[in-house]
Amino acid sequence: SLLRRIYWISDPEVQKRTWFMGMRVKTDPFEELMDGFFVTSKASMLIRNYKDFEITDDQVKKLKELYEHLETYQEKVKGEQDLQKILDDPEWHRIQAHAKEIVILFDFKP
Repeated sequence: SLLRRIYWISDPEVQKRTWFMGMRVKTDPFEELMDGFFVTSKASMLIRNYKDFEITDDQVKKLKELYEHLETYQEKVKGEQDLQKILDDPEWHRIQAHAKEIVILFDFKP
């Protein structure tokens, strides 16, 4: 579940499809993506107990970095209604690249 959400973060095409083509009334697709990472996938619990999930030290280091970056970024864009601004933000591009590194590091295939 966590890797699938990290894959969604890494892929701009997935975001364009879900954020713009699948827009639902009274939803915030960016916050849904963040909620999926932080709450639904229980990212902090997995990071904290990474050895229970056979995650290596190198893998957890990258996961922690992504977690912290997403936490900071989420606070930065809180309330942003223009999703295109997020997609165009160079910082979001760095987050996507970091997420892609994790997808590769875990050899995740969607």
